[in-house]
Amino acid sequence: VNVERDRLYTRFVFLSDTHGYHRLINPLPKGDVLIHTGDICGNYSKSNDILGQFEDFLNFIEEIHQNFSEIVFIAGNHDTFLDSRYSKNDKQFQERYVKAKSLLIEKQKKLRNLYYLENSSCVVKGKIGIFGTPVSSSRAEIMNKVYLSSAFEMRKAERIKLWEQIPDDGSIDILLTHGPP
Repeated sequence: VNVERDRLYTRFVFLSDTHGYHRLINPLPKGDVLIHTGDICGNYSKSNDILGQFEDFLNFIEEIHQNFSEIVFIAGNHDTFLDSRYSKNDKQFQERYVKAKSLLIEKQKKLRNLYYLENSSCVVKGKIGIFGTPVSSSRAEIMNKVYLSSAFEMRKAERIKLWEQIPDDGSIDILLTHGPP
């Protein structure tokens, strides 16, 4: 082990679009910070147990959290249970949203190194600023199609307004998005 090199470098392990198959990534590469950039669940139909998949993801994170100094994640368009806008017009979706947020809050109380970013930021390794946004392009706007998996999708004018709020003061070193830059 090169102690001097380990002080100078931070090793990031990036995951994305695991769609409920996070446990199949075995072995998980070694690193200092684990980052997941959304689509934790496979939300393909109303019969998919995406809340169960999310709970399993959180339990998986708990099982591996000691291998990383910090774990950071954002949601993706399939992670509808974390999008309050997606859930606001449907009582069943509202209940699912409340349950998902409750599961997340409880897990974050237990794991002090777990960060969920939703148009917000955190600092890892005491010095690296990360901003995360689950917002992605609206397929209703681009393709004139609406899908079940349309969480955090915003039209271009909304995205621009939101992204103008991302700090540009040098405090952000890494920008996490679920969609293209």
